[in-house]
Amino acid sequence: RTLAKSCANLASVRRVMTPQEKARENRLRRKAERFGLTLSKCRLRDVDAPGCGLYALLNARGKSVSGAGFTLSLDAVESYLKAKKGEQ
Repeated sequence: RTLAKSCANLASVRRVMTPQEKARENRLRRKAERFGLTLSKCRLRDVDAPGCGLYALLNARGKSVSGAGFTLSLDAVESYLKAKKGEQ
């Protein structure tokens, strides 16, 4: 496998966030902070790696409050935060 071919494959698979998606991510990040949580995105760049492109909600101690590791989509983060708001 040549380097050029690998780069071409990676570029075709890697997805760039649209401005609307980035704005939504930032909005959910601020909403999570209001609950004392941190929205963290998996930093892995290998598209085949588990968790790549997914999120985790972390408490102040850095422990995931929404499952093990990076398992949430933005839709799931939004649902979790809406349910948390309903608890208050």
